[in-house]
Amino acid sequence: MEVFTDIKNINIDQSVICVGTFDGLHQGHMVVINKTIEHAKRINAKSIVFTFWPHPHEVIFPNKPVYYLNTFQEKIDLFSKSGIDYLVLYPFNKDFSNKTSKEFIEEFLVKQLKMKFFVIGYDHQFGKEREGKYERMIHCAEALNFGIERVEQQSISSEYVSSTKIRNLIKDGELVLANQLLGYTYFTSGEVIKGKQIGSSIGFPTANVRIAPNKIIPKTGVYIVESVIKHQNFKGIANIGFNPTINGDKQLGLEVHLFGINKKLYGENIKVFFQKRIRNEIKFNSIDLLKTQIEEDQKIALNYFKINIDI
Repeated sequence: MEVFTDIKNINIDQSVICVGTFDGLHQGHMVVINKTIEHAKRINAKSIVFTFWPHPHEVIFPNKPVYYLNTFQEKIDLFSKSGIDYLVLYPFNKDFSNKTSKEFIEEFLVKQLKMKFFVIGYDHQFGKEREGKYERMIHCAEALNFGIERVEQQSISSEYVSSTKIRNLIKDGELVLANQLLGYTYFTSGEVIKGKQIGSSIGFPTANVRIAPNKIIPKTGVYIVESVIKHQNFKGIANIGFNPTINGDKQLGLEVHLFGINKKLYGENIKVFFQKRIRNEIKFNSIDLLKTQIEEDQKIALNYFKINIDI
């Protein structure tokens, strides 16, 4: 996959394109992308995903925070596994937001990227004031001589797939269903930073992970997780919360206790994959009660992974 922020650098004969924000790159998105790849192979063209950064809502509604399922780099990493030829990360700004859907398609997709076929999601709307609906795209396709296909809404286990639904599930701690709709295990990535070292003092060393701005983090509580550090995989448990038993923190934190590792990880980049929520974050009356509960959390996680290791 090649990544572009300037489409003038793309020199091709013909392409098949899908457009969207693709936050989460979930199973519904992947049907759109796979259709794009399928049509590209059929006509011997390049497959292109045309997406935007920052999110259009950040530009159009600058005073309203936008929270993402994926950071910028996480999104690129996910796209790199999708099988597409080119990823366009187009800089979204005020001037661009004023273009109509027809102007965007004609100027950018047809004239510059030589689009011969357009794949669109069931509810995708774009252009100034989101006037670019599928019905309008049909007329545009006839006028500009390209084919078009709309992909209908997808469902998994009787649940419709959408980024909004997945965001809400993660906020509610419903990671099992969220992961089914995503098609992969939800994760966050960040640098391991120095914490208060309380975990080590009670026998459960943790890696404190820097949370990316505007990244959606699961509901507070304890989770079964897998982590990747320098291409090595580790099982463990994670706490998201404010450490109410020991003084308490004002800022939300993510701490990961990895089984079988007891060394300083400061400065390392870590990916934390959330498998399942075990329990709420609890304020215990003593450190001993906290330690006992963490031991129980570990047993639950080890049983989940069906592993027997010396922790």
